[in-house]
Parts: sequence; C-alpha cells; structure tokens
Amino acid sequence: MLVLTVEAWMYAVSLGDDGAELRPLEPWQAGEFLAHIDRGREFIGQYVGLPDRVTDLDSSRAHLQGYADKAAADKGRIYGIWAEGRW
Repeated sequence: MLVLTVEAWMYAVSLGDDGAELRPLEPWQAGEFLAHIDRGREFIGQYVGLPDRVTDLDSSRAHLQGYADKAAADKGRIYGIWAEGRW
C-alpha cells in the first residue's frame, strides 16, 4: 500500500514499518546533501561521478536546483531515503 504524508514543503512515501521514508530532495537541503556526499565520497566516487560534481555548498545547491527545475518541467526528480529522521 502506498501512503503519502503531505506537509507544507514536501511529501514522504513510507517504505515500511521501520519508519523509513522516500522524500524529494530540494535546494534548501544543500548543506545536508553535501554532508551526506562527504560521508560517502570515496566509496560513491568509485562508481559514479557525483562526488566530482558536488564539492561544496554552491555546487550542491546547483545540483539540487537542477533537479528542482526538472521537476517543475516534469522531466526529472531526485529523492532520498530517510531512516530514523536522517538520510
């Protein structure tokens, strides 16, 4: 069953009974997104080029803004998985 939680700034899709949720990532979360990339930079960089593009707060914000623009045009989106209030 798909359950949507609507809040003023986003929605979340429950991924099960453990509280994990799928949520859209938005430009205002650039700092959190950068911290997440920094935590896994070496590992993630072995497989994809994202850590080479997201290197500071400005590039993190630009990356997420690109997806916000795509979402507005219905051409793409980016999501994150939150567990226990963090991702």
